[in-house]
Order: sequence, then C-alpha cells, then structure tokens
Amino acid sequence: MRGESYIEINIKNCNNIKEGLIKIEQDKLNIKYAMNGTGKSTLSKAIRIKSEQRNLDELTPFSKEGVPFVKLSREINKVLMFDDEFVNNIVFNENEVIKNSFDVFIKTEDYDIRRKQLNDMLRDLKMQVVENDKIEEMINVFFEVSKKIVQNNDGRLKSNPFLKAITRKENLHNIPQRLEKYKIFIQNDNYNIEWIDWKNRGFNFDERHICPFCSEKLQNDYNEEKEVFTKSYDKNNTRHIKDMLNYFKDMEKYINKDKYEVLESSLRTVEDDASLKLELETFIKELNYIKNKIIEIREFDSYKIKNEEISKLDEKVKKFEINKSILNIFNSEYSLEIVDSINEKVKNLIEKITILKSDVGKLNGYIQAVIKNSKQDIDAFLESAGINYEIVILVKDEGDATTILKYKGKDNISYEVENIKKHLSWGEKNAFALILFMYYSLRQEAELIILDDPISSFDSNKKYAIINRLFKKTNGNNNLSLYNKTVLMLTHDFEPVIDFIINHKPTGGFVSASYLKNNLGMLYETEIIDNSDIQPVMSMLINNARNRELNYVHRVISFRKYIEYMNFGDTQSSAYDILSSLIHGKKIPDRKIGIDQYKSFTEDELSNGLSYIYKFIEDFDYESILKTDYSQKMLVHHYTTEENNYLKLQIFRQYLEISDIRDKINDDVVLKFVDNVYHIENDYTYCLNFMKYDIVPTYIIKRIDDFMELEVVKVSKES
Repeated sequence: MRGESYIEINIKNCNNIKEGLIKIEQDKLNIKYAMNGTGKSTLSKAIRIKSEQRNLDELTPFSKEGVPFVKLSREINKVLMFDDEFVNNIVFNENEVIKNSFDVFIKTEDYDIRRKQLNDMLRDLKMQVVENDKIEEMINVFFEVSKKIVQNNDGRLKSNPFLKAITRKENLHNIPQRLEKYKIFIQNDNYNIEWIDWKNRGFNFDERHICPFCSEKLQNDYNEEKEVFTKSYDKNNTRHIKDMLNYFKDMEKYINKDKYEVLESSLRTVEDDASLKLELETFIKELNYIKNKIIEIREFDSYKIKNEEISKLDEKVKKFEINKSILNIFNSEYSLEIVDSINEKVKNLIEKITILKSDVGKLNGYIQAVIKNSKQDIDAFLESAGINYEIVILVKDEGDATTILKYKGKDNISYEVENIKKHLSWGEKNAFALILFMYYSLRQEAELIILDDPISSFDSNKKYAIINRLFKKTNGNNNLSLYNKTVLMLTHDFEPVIDFIINHKPTGGFVSASYLKNNLGMLYETEIIDNSDIQPVMSMLINNARNRELNYVHRVISFRKYIEYMNFGDTQSSAYDILSSLIHGKKIPDRKIGIDQYKSFTEDELSNGLSYIYKFIEDFDYESILKTDYSQKMLVHHYTTEENNYLKLQIFRQYLEISDIRDKINDDVVLKFVDNVYHIENDYTYCLNFMKYDIVPTYIIKRIDDFMELEVVKVSKES
C-alpha cells in the first residue's frame, strides 16, 4: 500500500451503513472511536472482503435495499483482521499455541537473508562434472559397457547373451577351419553382420539339396559346413562381439596399454572362456567403481541436504574421491588426468563445506537467539498482564517448530497445558491471542491490520499491557511491533484515544484518531485533534459553567457535575444542594441529609453556597432562573431551538424533572442514558468535546424527539 499517504474507503449498502467515506493513513495507527451499533464490524469486514475480491452479498442489509458496494482508492494486497476466526483457527489448537510456529517466530527477514546465503552456497556446492567434456565422454562409454557386461551382487558376471557371445571361442577373429573360406565376409566390418544374417536365412531354402543362392547342386560336405556355421555365427552374436570390440576401442585411451593389449587379445582369440571371464570381472569391477563415483557426484543435490546433515557433509563428500592406488586397468595417463580433476573438485567442495558448516552454526545460533527473544518477549507480556503462563518454542527441524504453553506452578515448576482453550479464561485467551496476532500479521507482511474492538472488555491493567506491547517503539533487541505499521483500530472504548492522543503512550506521533457517527445509516467521520477536541472533563465543565452563551440549564448542570467530581467540603456541598434544588424545581433551596430527607439551609450555609456559585456563574439568581429558564414553556423552547444533541438531552432531562412526567417514559435505555448525562458517566478524566462531536446515539435522540414532539403540542395548547 505505497504511493499516497492514505487510502479512502467508500462504503454503501452494507448492513446498517447506507453510505460512508472514511480515510486510513498509511504507516499509522488509525483509531476509529465509535459507539456500539455504529457499524464498526461491518466496516472491517467490508474492507477485508473487498481486498480479497470476494462477493459482498453477506453484507446485504436486512431491508434488501441497495446492492453492497465498497471501493478502495487503491488496492490493498493483504488485510489481516483480529477476530474469532483467528482465535478459533490459528491459535490454541489442542496443545499448540499457534500454527506454523517456525514462520511466526523464527522466519524473520534477517533469517531469510541468512538462509538465502546458505542456499546459494549449497547450490554452488554442486560439482558441475557434466560440464567437463572429457568426463562426459568417459561416463557415456562406461555406461554402455556396464549395461552389456553386468555384475551380480557377489561381483561375478551375469550370464547374459552378450557375455556368452564375447566369450565364445568362435568369433570374428577366431574362425573355425571349416569356415576359413568365408573369412573375407566374416571379418568385413562393413557388412559382416548383414552377410551372416543373409547366409543363415538362406539355410531355410536348401531342402532339395540345391543351393538357394545359385541353384547349383550342393556338395556332399554341405550339411557339415552348415552345422558348423549355424553353431558359430548368428546375427546377434556377431553384433555383440562387434559392439564389444568397438567399445573396447573407444576405451583404449582410458586403459593401461599393457592391460589393453592383453584384454584385446583375449577377446579376439578366446582360448579359455573361464580365464576371460575372470579378466572381464576385474575389468568391469574397476569400470563400475569409477562410473559409480561419477554418478554419486552427478547426483549430489544440495537441495536435498537437510540442515542436520551438514555437520557430516564433508565426510559424505570425502567418499566421492577416486582412489587411484586401486586402479590397475584404468590408470592410463588420460584416465588419471580425469581422476585428478575429479578429486580436485572434491577437495574444493570440502573446503566450501567447511565454510558452510561455520555459517550453518551461525544460523543455528541466530535461530536460538530469536527463539530466546520471542520467548522472553511473550513471557514478559503474559506476566505484565497477570497471566501465569509461559511459552516454550521447540524446533524439530529447520522450518518445523512447535510452541507449547506451560502453567507456572510453585517452586518454579512448570506444567505443560494439554488443551489450551479449556484452561485459559476468556480474558487470558484473547489477550494472549492479540500478541500472537501481532507476530502473525507481521510475518505475513500484511499491508493493513485491523483490530475490531480488541481491548474494550479488559480491565485497565490488561488494556495498557496489551496496547503497550502491540505498539511500543522498536529497539535493537526486538523489532516486532505494530509501531509505524498501517493499523485500523475500531473501538467503542475511549481509553485508547486518551492514551495515544493525550498521554502519547505508549508511543506518539504515528497515531491518527477520528470519531465515527452513524446517523440513520449515514456514516460520518470527524477527525480528533488532541488538545482542542479531547478536553479534561473538569476543565470542560467549569468552562461551560462560565459560558454566558449557554443557557442556565446547561451552566447549572455543568457546575453541579464539576462539584460532584471534585467532592469538596461544606461550602461546595452547600452549592451542590442549591443547584440540585434548582434542578428539581424547588421554590426554596434546601439541603439533602438523607434519602428523601431534607432540611432548610442556615443563613451561613446558604450564603457560603451562593458565594461559591457566584465565582463561576456571576449573575446567578435562583428565583429568576427558576421562573424563566426552568418553566415548561421555556424548556420546550430551548429544546426545539437547540441543535446540539448532547445539550438537548440535558434539556430533556430537566423537562422530565420539572414536569414530573418521568413515569411516562417506558424506555429504560433512554432513561439510563439521560440520567448519566446528569451525573458522572465514566471513569475517564478526559472526554470528547460534546460541543463539537455528536456523541448521542441516533436511536436515543430519535426516541426523545418523538416524545418531545407531543409535549411541544401539549405545552402550546396549555399556554
């Protein structure tokens, strides 16, 4: 997601969102603060589905009005979202903390660089003997001969047609006396095989003792000659003998000169087939020895080498060397030159392996260091969040690791957790899963990471432990963090907004915050700017109390809430009771001493209370304000002319009190929300400036508007 510094999401007709446009800034944490029911989950799902180019039908509104539509101002290649799917499918499977532990914890960018360097070295280890023409020529000849002369497992020669043919006494060079007259044909390399075949086929047509070739009458010794010929020569035997002599000629340069002459003579004039077979056994044994060495080298594939095999790889490669001292036949100068070149390659390979083993050791050390850092990091988080567990990362093989969870018992004894999901509480499981998701999303190189209300249900300690770990600035020891990543956090919890925007904790400067409001399906986004938009509750209340542009209803409510927050002494307590009396429409202010128990102010109490009020509401006049601003008619007027929904709520609450019609409201949700506006509604010392942000849910103000519409008519008639 590069190029522009932000991406716009245009969404229409998705669940409860008719239309909306939001912005996500790149390389920042984008906090979208919104109340429940705004459509936060719909928004997150819509972005992910669109990025995956899937069908949006599952987001079709219940009303079936409109076709779901999502447009991204530019493509997002990978979106990962922390949700139930991640918790159910990726983490806590039986006794395994997370799937693909090696990829999640170990396979860092640094690891990939180191592994690539090793892979390059392994690839270079392959000895390119096939690129050597001399070796290629040798191995081709050796292959052909070894296919013809075959050794059994005991080293003896296999009795196949080829062996039988070349060990016969009768061959192309040892012609029986009876057939000497055919020597000119039998020894002719150009056509002897075809001629022998031609003559053997002609014997099939001599039944009448007439020559099938010239039609002359055959001589008396013809049958004897025929028998000798058919026993001595046929097409296949002749081809085998001829092939062997040709092979032998091709191998002349590889064979010791003296040995070559002896073997060639033995093949041409077979006097003792047993002796020849012994010579051939020695010959083929030595040939196979060299051939098999070259095959091992050619088949040496560095990609098949496992990490644990590298420690003994030099021993394996050492066996590729060809021992020249045992060569008695293939020890010609030409052969030894080839053998020396092969052995030199083996030597060079072993030297490279020595370097490789050192680098593998460094890589293994790196893996152990990464495992240690990951374990320390996660264990530290679990401890800070009050989760009494630790992890253990077990590497079975490079590329294969498992992470298990252990419960920390007494006396430093840990117990492996067999079924993780059953043992962790909801809070423990989700807090732990969030940190695992951080590791997972970073390893997946997600372009956008979505956190949908990730911490709202946790207590304050766990909230900060999670936020601090997810977004802390990176350092030399641990580079894993969502700091400076493109993250969308959707939350109805205001605490993260305070932490990041006001307190700049755990980090500042890379956060963008906004407020989302769904008004009858229209999704609006308003940017939140730190000091101007998020104000200390006390400061905002006191400023509203002093603000002459606000009517007295709002000023009185704000000042009473200010005193309620501060919990002052007697003077402030008297001021609080005076303001409460005004809110309840009492003609004469009194003091509350118990539940439904009141008493009149003493002169000093009343004077001190009013004096304190005058410091903030200088023109405060109890009787005048009660008659003007707190009449039904004026409250209805204030309500119908007020545009700020938060202030309308205050007026509505005051109208219920003055008119004593609270019982007419049958909606407990509305009443609770309205009551909270009058009193301390949260534990935070900061809040959004309600003069700028519409923080009242649309369904609440809609119900109140409907109620007040009837009251306006009623009051108008009465007046």
